[in-house]
Amino acid sequence: MKQDSAASQRELRYYLAVAAQIHNMITEHGGREDWRLPPDHVLADMLRVHAGVVRDALLVLEIHGVIEREEHEVRLRPDVPPAHPRPGELDLGPGPFELLEARLAIEPAAAALAANRITNADLSLLRRHLGQMEQAVGQPEAAALADRLFHLALARATGNDLITSTITGLWTMRDDSLCWERLLARCDLLSIRPLWIADHRAVLAALSEHDPDAACLAMSRHIRHVMQQLLGVPTGQGAPG
Repeated sequence: MKQDSAASQRELRYYLAVAAQIHNMITEHGGREDWRLPPDHVLADMLRVHAGVVRDALLVLEIHGVIEREEHEVRLRPDVPPAHPRPGELDLGPGPFELLEARLAIEPAAAALAANRITNADLSLLRRHLGQMEQAVGQPEAAALADRLFHLALARATGNDLITSTITGLWTMRDDSLCWERLLARCDLLSIRPLWIADHRAVLAALSEHDPDAACLAMSRHIRHVMQQLLGVPTGQGAPG
């Protein structure tokens, strides 16, 4: 996205400005039988944004009925309105990539800090939540709750209230996000959850060894895996970690 365009949309969530640009593209060209919406990576290059931002933009357009998406295919709705709604009207809260990128910037550093400060009681609680995750494979709600409790317990193990409240806020926004709910609904969580459990085991092992570098790396790998598995974002692409 050009800098002047980004500046004009500064009051909006970043992905909403991108959604508005994509919708403009659809309404300008969508009536042509030979025109198709470009693939995600092509849109990202055209708009000069990260592919994950395009994923969030397309997701909100899908929820608002502008496009239909099945696996990797994006189709235009035949009844797309001639004028797009104002970007602010599309706002459904933080997008999945936006949330995961924020987590990637914060949670690995929190894991490193926790590795230096974690107590036996903290480790016991993390083991309990990991065990709950392992037992809940095939039970989405129970697995999601145990996952959340693991991350929040790790945040508390930093001994820093600001870090704890920040991470808690990110998870609360995620749980309240209609975009996140729609994203999970189309994913094969039964096959993904065991991979996430293995990631949590690696985080817990690093914390148990009081190894901040390993804890940071393990948490970074986990969040990057989530980005890759849910959004198709390559693990080496995007936010710091």
